[in-house]
Amino acid sequence: MKNQLVVLVILFLLQTNETNAQGTTFISNIGLPSTGSMAVGSNSWLGLRFFTGTNSGGYLFQSIQLSVSGATGNPHDFAVAVRDYENRLPGASLQPLTGPDPFGGGVFTYTSSGFNLSPSTAYFIVVSSSTSTAVGAFNVNVAANSDYVAPDGWQLGPYSVVSGNGSLWQPGGSLFQLALDATSVPEPAPLTLFGFAGLLFGANFWYRRIFSSE
Repeated sequence: MKNQLVVLVILFLLQTNETNAQGTTFISNIGLPSTGSMAVGSNSWLGLRFFTGTNSGGYLFQSIQLSVSGATGNPHDFAVAVRDYENRLPGASLQPLTGPDPFGGGVFTYTSSGFNLSPSTAYFIVVSSSTSTAVGAFNVNVAANSDYVAPDGWQLGPYSVVSGNGSLWQPGGSLFQLALDATSVPEPAPLTLFGFAGLLFGANFWYRRIFSSE
């Protein structure tokens, strides 16, 4: 009987904490006109600041899509990462994302194993590769506007940075085209907490009543 009560509690928690695993595209400028592209290489790192929305529970980051015009030469090891925002520069890497080398033109997806983003907070998307642009470059498309703001507080740009080695950064570059997918993290609703407390109270009551009579 005790094990059955434990199972019921676990099932209740799983039900009340279920989230949408597919995520939501919270902000995207991919559909806007493009004014050209920027080269990405080991000597041409690009960083774009973005702000998260206002959901009080924060967000579970899932993936981004990048609009790329293709590659020139023979580049390798295209890399995308989300970094902290420290003194207007990219800070520690929160997580490298997984995805392909974008040799052809199109929109390419780079996924995360999942990590949390705080609400109303600035971060950087950083792109790079292991190949000097003299050998080859991947070219990310640039949006015509300098920033893009979604209704719920998400924002791309207008601040961007460039680096020749991934360590020394300076303002520069443009707003490259991307879409960001995440899942809102819900706060526990008062009724959910009340229901959970009632379930525990009832389970404890019946457990004591059954086993005290044996």
